[in-house]
Amino acid sequence: MEVIGKNRHRELANSKVCSLRFQLLFNPNLTVRYLATGSIYMASTAEVFLQGISEAPWLPIVLAGLSVVGILAGIALHIRAMLWLEAMFMCVAMFAVIWHAAVDMAQTWVWYVSGIVMGVLILTMFALFEKRREQLKGLISTLQTWDD
Repeated sequence: MEVIGKNRHRELANSKVCSLRFQLLFNPNLTVRYLATGSIYMASTAEVFLQGISEAPWLPIVLAGLSVVGILAGIALHIRAMLWLEAMFMCVAMFAVIWHAAVDMAQTWVWYVSGIVMGVLILTMFALFEKRREQLKGLISTLQTWDD
């Protein structure tokens, strides 16, 4: 019975689908790290939405600054999940600023300009992906070797 249990743990550890779940269940340091990082960003994001940008316009800048620091820390520590977490909170900070300018200040042109800029950035990104396909494949394979 014990041998079956050990084999089951090995299967879980080797499975890419259950890899993060297995690591979170059996590695308390990893769980604490993600909970602490997430709570910092959730608190900052909650402040942005609770106080409002019109009351405290510096809050999205703080959230964006924390996100940049987190992205750089994720790159330095080779932690892939930090890159995704910080990138998502950076998007939240940018969207909050755009929403404030477009809706709260009744400047609808901000939606148009940000949509056009987003489209140009996406087209540029796809063009760069096509032009530097081999370099990006190497980068992706390097990112896959980083910790979750």
